[in-house]
Amino acid sequence: MDLFRRFLRNPLSLTGFIILLFFALVAALAPLIAPPQGPVGTSPYLIPRAGWGTIPLPPGPGHLFGTAEGQYDIFYGIVWGTRTAFGVGLAVVGASLIIGLVVGSVAGFFGGWLDELMMRVTDIFLAFPYLVAAVVVTTILGKGLDKVIIALILFGWMGYARLIRSSVLQVKEMEFVEAARALGQKTWKIILRHVLPNSIYPLLVQASMDIGSVVLTAAGLSFLGLGAETGFADWGQLVSFARNWIKGEPGAPFQYWYTVFWPSLAIVLFVLGWNLVGDGVRDVMDPRLRQGRNS
Repeated sequence: MDLFRRFLRNPLSLTGFIILLFFALVAALAPLIAPPQGPVGTSPYLIPRAGWGTIPLPPGPGHLFGTAEGQYDIFYGIVWGTRTAFGVGLAVVGASLIIGLVVGSVAGFFGGWLDELMMRVTDIFLAFPYLVAAVVVTTILGKGLDKVIIALILFGWMGYARLIRSSVLQVKEMEFVEAARALGQKTWKIILRHVLPNSIYPLLVQASMDIGSVVLTAAGLSFLGLGAETGFADWGQLVSFARNWIKGEPGAPFQYWYTVFWPSLAIVLFVLGWNLVGDGVRDVMDPRLRQGRNS
């Protein structure tokens, strides 16, 4: 509670928290804000269409934000796309965090040849450019958000592994860990009860700052046509629908501004919210930063 109170005293952190709270409410209330319009049994993530034409329709009754190319309702896509953004971000970061936590803590605590082996495998994965590797894996696996999630997890755990390893290397030499060893506690109990609770904070800070970048990367893959299926509520795909209409018609350059403005605004605010929260978590959990600001 003390950490949470310090977090809320930071104006930027509070702003990020309010932004994420707004998106969380939109995601939770999506069936009320934008009721599904398809037949019973149809996925609510399929964006309804105002017709079968390709030309976007301007904002108006029934289409608060207008329609995208293919006359997909932008408002519906943004509301249900909020759930997609939370799902992708939390799934990728959560799975990457667990993998990195296991690999890094085992390598750092036991050391020796096991540490060397795990870190060399980590270095091999780090040698691949993140976005390029994700594009290649997604292309191989096929189109779909589940394939995007797998690709981002596959090349997203290494930073967590190296971060937790460095923390474990410091903590395992401390006196309370040596005391636990002297008392004959089992190795796994020492790791879970003494080492990880005192070395996991940097990992949590990094995870909170990575969710926004993961959502941004997933949106980029969807923009390239490697993410969600056509018509699925995904912000990146909504921006992709706007690519042919950004310039507008001759003599009316901003005629279709709504096709790119609303989904882009949702992405920017969502990523901004996570970045502000991540900065706040870092400031709260890092005593050196707090001492520097207090002085």
